[in-house]
Amino acid sequence: MNAAPVFPDVHRSFKFSILSLTGRALSEPAVRFAFFLRDPAELFDEGRVFALTPEEIALLNPNTGTCPVFRTRRDAEITLGIYARLPVLIKEGDPDGNPWGVTFGTMFHMANDSHRFRTREELTANGWEAAGNHYVNGDRVMLPLYEAKMVDAYNHRAADVVKSATAVKRQNQPAYLTADAWASASRLAVPGNWVDRAETPPGTPPGRLAFLRISSPTNQRTMISAILPPAAIGDSVFLLHTRNARDSAALVAHFNSFVYDYVTRQKAAGLNLNFFYIRQLPVLPPETVRRHTDFLTPRVLELTCTAHDMGPFAADLGDTGGPFRWDEERRRRIRAELDAFFFHLYGIGRADAAYILDTFPIVRRKDEALYGGYRTKDLILTAYDHMAASGIATGGTYTSPLSPPPGDGPRHRCRA
Repeated sequence: MNAAPVFPDVHRSFKFSILSLTGRALSEPAVRFAFFLRDPAELFDEGRVFALTPEEIALLNPNTGTCPVFRTRRDAEITLGIYARLPVLIKEGDPDGNPWGVTFGTMFHMANDSHRFRTREELTANGWEAAGNHYVNGDRVMLPLYEAKMVDAYNHRAADVVKSATAVKRQNQPAYLTADAWASASRLAVPGNWVDRAETPPGTPPGRLAFLRISSPTNQRTMISAILPPAAIGDSVFLLHTRNARDSAALVAHFNSFVYDYVTRQKAAGLNLNFFYIRQLPVLPPETVRRHTDFLTPRVLELTCTAHDMGPFAADLGDTGGPFRWDEERRRRIRAELDAFFFHLYGIGRADAAYILDTFPIVRRKDEALYGGYRTKDLILTAYDHMAASGIATGGTYTSPLSPPPGDGPRHRCRA
């Protein structure tokens, strides 16, 4: 980048590259790379320069063969280590290359399908009545149209969509909900539009594994995933179809972990988390995850099922006890346990886990503003140490210090 600036007459935001090639008579066993440099002198910084062989590039991106963009040698070494230990989600061309049996999809295109969308004003003018975040008219039901702005990690009701009275473009804006709103299991996210249930795909599962399409390696978090209730879903939210609810629970836990997010940041070059990125990201094999179902499922259940509309998904996981109460501190600690678990199962040592957490500066900055220190990191590393003592990565049993334990947290009553 020309931030120095190296070229005084060129804008500082412009990027440039130095490319060195050999002739056909010469052969190089590995290529030296360095990215995000501000001065050619940084080419002599051993911490910024790394080498990759053709085989390593193929290991990192087996489907596309493209080269990832690492900021440091340590990022390259950590990521290569993960790929040496774990398979990618889908390895194309391999008959056994999709062990999770997943497929990708979208539901409604926000431009091409706009004729299907109805506003609150249109519905009420035509005799529809509000029921939660649905509208009903006799036997007909209008489902909420989910957009990315309504969704956060483990949270399908992060924000309402409100129409700005002053914006000329992007009039639909998020109105973020707070813990006071989430405290009610009946308070659902209200969209800007609704779609007739008859126009949604048949055979809708009780919960859809979703992740946000638009992101960036410079955001607070790059990968944001949640389980969504039966609804209409716009194409700013990508869908991943799984075999069953337990697989969805396991994968949403992968996607929201810091270690998975860290690898995503090494691979995502633009603002769109396209399917080809997710196919080539490392996930634990299903047989490994099944050995830890008793750890994963209760935690995802408690984080995800905090409202009545998630009841069908909870039932699919074998739970009929009613929505869990929103408790910020319990959620923070449960997520810390999940992050520590994935650090262990991804084979990340403690020093590298601490380093990975330090590559999320916005998370750190927000923690320091609220707590005076990097509390997220402290909670995760504390859980990491407890799990290391229990030998969780090699089959040991970890006992959570939370009381009651995850999956048994306080609940709302079931609806009559």
